[in-house]
Amino acid sequence: MHKIRTARPLAALALAGTLAASPALAQRQPPPAPLPARPLEFPAFRETTLPNGLRLIVVENHAHPVASVSLLVGAGSAHVPASQAGLSNILGDVLTRGTTTRTATQLAEAIESTGGRLSAGSATDYTGIYASVLSENLPIAMELVADVAQNASLPDSEVVAIRDRSASQLRQRLADPGTLANRRLAEELYGNHPYGRLRTVESLGTITRPMLAQFYRTYFRPGNALMVVAGDVRAADVEAQARRWFGGWARGETPRLAFSGLPASSPTRITLVNRPGAVQSSIRIGRLGVLPSSADYPALTVMNRVLGGGSDARLFAILREQHGWTYGAYADVDRPVNQGRLVVLADTRTAVTDSAVAEMLVQIRRLTTEPVSDTEMTAAKGYMIGSFPIQILTAEQVAGEVAITRLLGLPISDLLQRRERIAAVTAADVRRVAARYLRPDSLQIVVVGDAAQLLDKLKAIAPVDLVDADGRAMDPSALTVRASTERFDATKLAAGVQEYRVMVQGNPAGTASYTLAREGAGWKRSAVIGFGPLRQTIDATFGAAFEPLVYAETYAGPFEGKVDARVANGRITGTGALPAQMGGAKTYDASAAGAVFGGMDELMLSTADLSTGKTIVIPVFNSSSGSVAPVTYKIGAAESVTVPAGTFQAYRVDVTGGSAPMTVWLKVDAPHVLVKQEIVGQPVVVELTAAR
Repeated sequence: MHKIRTARPLAALALAGTLAASPALAQRQPPPAPLPARPLEFPAFRETTLPNGLRLIVVENHAHPVASVSLLVGAGSAHVPASQAGLSNILGDVLTRGTTTRTATQLAEAIESTGGRLSAGSATDYTGIYASVLSENLPIAMELVADVAQNASLPDSEVVAIRDRSASQLRQRLADPGTLANRRLAEELYGNHPYGRLRTVESLGTITRPMLAQFYRTYFRPGNALMVVAGDVRAADVEAQARRWFGGWARGETPRLAFSGLPASSPTRITLVNRPGAVQSSIRIGRLGVLPSSADYPALTVMNRVLGGGSDARLFAILREQHGWTYGAYADVDRPVNQGRLVVLADTRTAVTDSAVAEMLVQIRRLTTEPVSDTEMTAAKGYMIGSFPIQILTAEQVAGEVAITRLLGLPISDLLQRRERIAAVTAADVRRVAARYLRPDSLQIVVVGDAAQLLDKLKAIAPVDLVDADGRAMDPSALTVRASTERFDATKLAAGVQEYRVMVQGNPAGTASYTLAREGAGWKRSAVIGFGPLRQTIDATFGAAFEPLVYAETYAGPFEGKVDARVANGRITGTGALPAQMGGAKTYDASAAGAVFGGMDELMLSTADLSTGKTIVIPVFNSSSGSVAPVTYKIGAAESVTVPAGTFQAYRVDVTGGSAPMTVWLKVDAPHVLVKQEIVGQPVVVELTAAR
């Protein structure tokens, strides 16, 4: 469907400012030696425990007249059953929507009267309630945090609204290949471990207020909570306020979380998640890391910095600067309450995906076999030591660092001695932990991309498991493009013009005009799309039975591009010159068997016999990837849709397999004209304004 491709001007427009900044093979200069680290004066703090078990840490920092309160409860996504995944996230959003003593409006007015902020949110291991105010208003902040922690009302109307919005947001995120790659890697690494429990649209849909209330009653207990107050405060005053507002919080036992279910280590494998027609691939390479108390953690962080901790690291220098395969390649070491993980990641063009994976593995193996140079060690440690003071400049930052240290079950010395422990790491330490934890022969690799182009190449690197975007196993034969089995009747076509407007975040951003006219015995579909300064034209010529003949695209404005393709002797051939992120330079040579050009699919659907529950698959040529991929249209229920052209009964159709997942609405009455389109994950709506 051609309007499906109106996402392209957005991507193209975003590229306009970056085309001149393609990766350069710049001369890399060694960094200067860092200056000696200055002594770090960490703010004074005091720890105490209230009689009901609430742990309290007060960090005094009198530099500015502000204070922050962080109440962290040991109840995050890891504590939720897999069938209710997402519950803690919804709870975090609904906590401040009212208590048994204050409405949501009253809570907001109370904190706003101080000029402060009150918020809540949930993570993997905990749920937090946060307030920041001028220090003179600390009693109000503590009162409000205590009210939310002990008396949250969890209004049913708010629960339903947040649940539905969360499901919608998740649908959008699942359209992002990076999100798919991250989720799949978590599943592969953690299996049935609590960290492998990922929310789904289905699990979110089951969540009710009684579930939230039960979770809240079970885990929100003082003995399962830690409060950190930091800023221009006095410890004695804070402790008195804590006893006043939290002293009546009733004790109660909370379940201990069983951290079990980790998969056994296995030989390196690649999980290939198919995104037909994708011009880029998301790559994630991972392995389980360490517990937070591991003595190897400082060396792992230095290793991570050398490998992919920034733009001066090996992965960035080689994959981006040397080869120009990606805009960035990085590595990460996380440190949760239980088992952490090591992750290497990059997004690359489809054509160089296998090369990027192979090079990433080379760099991982290199760390295990070769000593890191003195220059790299100096740069990595210098950055980490020098940046630490910046992380504890404000009262809120100090509170966060102290709270996380305690939540991880670590002594405060882990925080206070962080710079010294980093400074003590040697090149031998880095090589030792790399060999122990990176294990090139036992890695989980996830690639999200066009499997038709990637499968055989990736098989040369490691065994490949092929799955679809929902994680279901696929037979490689499913990658073979087959003609649609649906019957399309081109005799139902009629010449005419359809006009659309393009809205971004509810504001007019462009227009699109589509003209269908006779071309000999066949037809020609012409499109003109204007999006800000960008102008795109598309012409698709086809025969009397929807057989593709000639296709052309042009771009003018912030950048220029051109595509010319035609069908001859059963092949789609031609050339394309597009920005790199839209496919770059292409020489086309793809089988035309059963395939159609973009824009023709919309016309074919307009002539089809549509009904709720029906699924139609049409192989569509993608000029960005240069390949033909099946696009799937799932016909949903009819809805009343109002657009500038009028109000219509239209089928809601979910479209996958194209350049971006989307939802379109097609008129119930034939011809099934496109009335409206929404691109999943983008604030873009296309609406019919006129048809003639």
